Amino acid sequence: MLSRWTLPRDANRLNTIRLDVMELTEKIDNAIKFVSDTFYALVYRLAASRVGVPDYRELVEKKLETAHELYEFMVNQFNEARLFVLEVAITLLCLLDVLLLFRGK
Repeated sequence: MLSRWTLPRDANRLNTIRLDVMELTEKIDNAIKFVSDTFYALVYRLAASRVGVPDYRELVEKKLETAHELYEFMVNQFNEARLFVLEVAITLLCLLDVLLLFRGK
């Protein structure tokens, strides 16, 4: 239960890494767009397809999606723990209120 309180920090770290990877892949895509010579662009596309860049790109996209799902799971786990603590606190306050009400009579 106490380990859930570190989830926001871990989730933030995971999300930072995920955003960094997304930014890096976007920069790579944008760098390719600046190739003005059609011959070099064609050579790049042929070399990329031969090396398997589209496969790696798809793999990176799947891993980013998995990281996003893990991030959402971690945040949800923390929120559930926080709500549990709030519910316990409210229940204790209600019990205290009832005890003080009966004690006053």
